[in-house]
Amino acid sequence: MNKQDDLSADWKAVINRHSNDIDKAHERVRNVASEMEICKTRLSGIDTRIATVEARIHEQREILASVNEHVMVLKSTQDALMMTVLQASDITTTTNKLIQEHVNDESIAFSKQTKRLESVSRYLILVFSSIASLVVVLGAIHQHMTGSNLFASLGGFFVGLIGSN
Repeated sequence: MNKQDDLSADWKAVINRHSNDIDKAHERVRNVASEMEICKTRLSGIDTRIATVEARIHEQREILASVNEHVMVLKSTQDALMMTVLQASDITTTTNKLIQEHVNDESIAFSKQTKRLESVSRYLILVFSSIASLVVVLGAIHQHMTGSNLFASLGGFFVGLIGSN
């Protein structure tokens, strides 16, 4: 029976060793399962963070789209303002040219009018000089015939008037 007992003891030792190995393997499986649960929890947290980030990305894209729309509106407004500025500049240039032409025309007209007035003034001086000379001559004739200096005084007044102008 010794042999059988030895064989039985050997088998028991092998079984104990395998049983210990199986227990260690079970312990490892439990550890791995526990680590898997921890990883699942972490993955769940990561999934939550990913969902949060994706939501923020979506919000940022909406904000960016809104900003892009505003930028396009601002660009079109800027273009319209630039066109308005260019038109205002053209209007100002045209107005300045028209004003300058008008000033030039008025200056020419004023110069012509001044020349006409000078001509009329010379003519009036000539007429008044002639009238004064005629009054002086008539006064001298009247004085010679009547002895009165009424016309001579009047002729002197006209000569003095013309001479002062």
